[in-house]
Amino acid sequence: MKNRKEKNRTENVSVRLGMLFRKKKAAVPAFLLLIVLLCLLPQVTSLYIQRNLIMVGFYMVLGFSLNFVTGYIGEVSLGHAAFYAIGAFSVSLLTTDAGMGYWPAVVLSVLLCGLFGLLLAFATMRVSGTYLAILTLAFFYLVMNIIQNWEGLTHGVVGIYDIPAANIFGFAFTMKNGGYYYCILAYVLFSILITRLLIGSRFGRAMKAVREDPLAATMAGINNQTFRVIAYVLAGMLAGLAGTLYAPFCGYINYLTFTYNMCLMILVIIITGGRGTMKGVIVGSLIIAPLGEVLRGLISLFDSLPAEYLPDPEQWRFVIYGLIMVVMMRLRPQGILGGKSRLDYRMPAGLDKKEGNG
Repeated sequence: MKNRKEKNRTENVSVRLGMLFRKKKAAVPAFLLLIVLLCLLPQVTSLYIQRNLIMVGFYMVLGFSLNFVTGYIGEVSLGHAAFYAIGAFSVSLLTTDAGMGYWPAVVLSVLLCGLFGLLLAFATMRVSGTYLAILTLAFFYLVMNIIQNWEGLTHGVVGIYDIPAANIFGFAFTMKNGGYYYCILAYVLFSILITRLLIGSRFGRAMKAVREDPLAATMAGINNQTFRVIAYVLAGMLAGLAGTLYAPFCGYINYLTFTYNMCLMILVIIITGGRGTMKGVIVGSLIIAPLGEVLRGLISLFDSLPAEYLPDPEQWRFVIYGLIMVVMMRLRPQGILGGKSRLDYRMPAGLDKKEGNG
């Protein structure tokens, strides 16, 4: 009987490995082909399209960062753009006022954003639900007011001019050479890799357990607060990483560059695509991020009408965001791809179903 169980277990492992190998064998060429096509895009598209793709990339990284908190821990954050702003202002001040190189400034800025994520996690440790959402919103406005009023550090309402271009080994990034496009593409791939490695591990399953049932997770020996703090730190660092590229990409930033509309937009991306899924973040970003430009293009078709009858695309897109959230919450609260994330999981040795039935 024991030999038969061992044989069955060996056969099951062989079948699983064979299926996994076939899946990866088919997926790797498709993934490599996609990467090649993405790398060729700057060569065959206009600067206008390239800029829109870069903005989609920024919001994709922001979506992956917020997904750690909203998707995997299950807490609503209404002030996530604050980390984006901290990363942007930090790298700008370090490269302009302090004269630091771009990449050392990126490292320090990302670490600073992680520290702010840690502070926010501790500040919201004992609250949840509506109170948590209000506190994260207050965190955003606190950061924005500091940026606006601390003139000696952040230059106040004037903002920061002549931010040096991002560069690598002296090669300055520009729109024409595709530097910013390739850099944000690398950041997106890095975000996907980090999310895949963490969420596919025991760490990720523990985070999901905290989201689904905190009490059951505690009874299973999971320290809920520890994983919650880690999620906020990771979210802050990843959002700050996007900000470190956004500042040199713009060349000029001030406190009005980062608004609550950004916080709303990131949240809509998560809700539309599906909370707690990597594909959902990608789909949500592709739908939501270009919406402003799509509306602008549609409105341009009616240029013959008097100006007072033409709607403002910037204002109307947030009306559409609100409608999207209402529709999604009503018809599909899990999002377009919500509930479709299925990562491989092997049961620990000794928990074979057949063995339990025997």
